[in-house]
Amino acid sequence: MGSVRNARAVLYQGAIDAFEKGRALAPGDKNFWVALGLAYDELGRFHEGEWMLDQARALDPKFAPMRDLYEDHLRRWQTGKTGL
Repeated sequence: MGSVRNARAVLYQGAIDAFEKGRALAPGDKNFWVALGLAYDELGRFHEGEWMLDQARALDPKFAPMRDLYEDHLRRWQTGKTGL
């Protein structure tokens, strides 16, 4: 099971690297910030996920799905549930 967990962690880190490049090209696009927040959550890096989701919310406070995304983020942080 550890090898599957390590493989997933590598994939999520690869996604973070790609999303960071996208964010650098389009820092005003909330989608990169949301994707980063979710990827960080999957790795259990909830503090970083919090910051990313907060930035996404600041960019587009009327983004309807953000409330549900943020509530899911908080639940996962409280329970420590990750995608690994």
